[in-house]
Amino acid sequence: MKTKPVNNLDHLFQPSNFLSHIASKEKTHSVFLFVFRSICLTLRTFLNREYKFRISLDNTILELKERFAKQENLQANEITLTHVGNFFDQLDDNRTLKSYDFNSTTVLMICIRK
Repeated sequence: MKTKPVNNLDHLFQPSNFLSHIASKEKTHSVFLFVFRSICLTLRTFLNREYKFRISLDNTILELKERFAKQENLQANEITLTHVGNFFDQLDDNRTLKSYDFNSTTVLMICIRK
């Protein structure tokens, strides 16, 4: 089976369009679409140093902290993440990034406790 390049798949990411696209395919072809819901998230220190991570929205805050900790040779429990402008509201380690409605414009503040 030959495959042809697809330049724009944005219209397929809408559930109704995706289902109608699948329904319109002939039965002899299989359609595989892997959707990785990931974003480029920015972490910022109080000294304005920024770190960018490509991460799935299904990851938890703890998993994000672990990735940062590994990169900086820290322990995840030494790191506190908060929203920019709301330093007193610590993010819950067990919640997912999706549950906070984060997107690629989101910037989180990092506080490192030693």
